[in-house]
Amino acid sequence: MQGRYNPKMRGTAIPMFDRHGTALSQEARGELARKNGVCVKCGILTHDVKVFRRVPLTNEHVYAGKCIMCHPGDCPHEIVQAWEQKF
Repeated sequence: MQGRYNPKMRGTAIPMFDRHGTALSQEARGELARKNGVCVKCGILTHDVKVFRRVPLTNEHVYAGKCIMCHPGDCPHEIVQAWEQKF
């Protein structure tokens, strides 16, 4: 796997503040996560971001661009069960 977390996020979820110290709204944090291709809750890489498109990833922590840990309801039950047994 090409790195579980996006290195731009330094192993954290989406930041609460911008570079000037201003608090980011939930909408701004969601947009930042979408642009970087990461889960807004945990920061795991969910999409491979290309110049003109985002490609959903599927690996041991992500199914079709959805983080299994944070969004288990968006994944098939069998995938979630297998993930829970592994981790």
